[in-house]
Amino acid sequence: MNNINRTFIEDPLRILRAIRQSCCFGFIISEKTVKAITETANRLKIISQERITDEFNKILTSPNPVHGFNLLWEYGIIDVIMDGLFTKENHDFVLNKFAKVTKSRSYKLEMGLGVLFNNLTLSPLVREKIMKDFKYSNDIINEVNLYANKSWNVELACSLKLANRVREIAKECGDEEHFRNLVDVSKAMCIRKEGKNEACFDFLFDVEDIDMMFGYKLPVTGDDVMELLEIGPGPEIKNVLNMLMEEAYENPKISKVACMKLIKKYGDTMQKD
Repeated sequence: MNNINRTFIEDPLRILRAIRQSCCFGFIISEKTVKAITETANRLKIISQERITDEFNKILTSPNPVHGFNLLWEYGIIDVIMDGLFTKENHDFVLNKFAKVTKSRSYKLEMGLGVLFNNLTLSPLVREKIMKDFKYSNDIINEVNLYANKSWNVELACSLKLANRVREIAKECGDEEHFRNLVDVSKAMCIRKEGKNEACFDFLFDVEDIDMMFGYKLPVTGDDVMELLEIGPGPEIKNVLNMLMEEAYENPKISKVACMKLIKKYGDTMQKD
């Protein structure tokens, strides 16, 4: 056994640290070291998940995360620490999208994970399991799921010029930072041809009152609905509020008076039925 192999066998986490150092300082890992890494990569299974996750996160937030991800794939480490995440068929697709999102001015770990976990062969259940296995917090998991689940929705809403759906997505994001990050992820994940993808998102400049949707609340409550319709709690209340929210996506400035009129109209329809 040579000294390099012994180094990685004694502490397999040094494998990930070597890759991180390459990302941070730009040095090329020697052929002998690469050979030792590939021969001892399975030893990473004895390392606690928390330590692996910490090094993995540092690689994805390093000055050159694309290089780091490439090495993790090339050395077979991804298959050891994230079995089933990538295949030969989807690797190039995911890497291309990941490279794009890392160029975003707002790039951060959750955005990178949102792209990596948004590959075509990964179901939401598997993605959830991987993130839980990696001991990610609920906040990180929720944010990654937002980027992974909604990136296609942004592209679709823009391509079809649906301002109401853009506002709905903004409301689901909760604040401007998450919305802007989601747009950047969506641009990276865009399936349109180069040169046409950015034009698709120009529609966002035409959508008014996006900022009103962050933390948006209807000007009426369930109590208002019950009082006006003279009914008690039940699924009908939710139906009315959902109807009003759809109206708000069309016009966020909808007034309480306008909402009350819509509620009364809904009540009249209920009586006819």
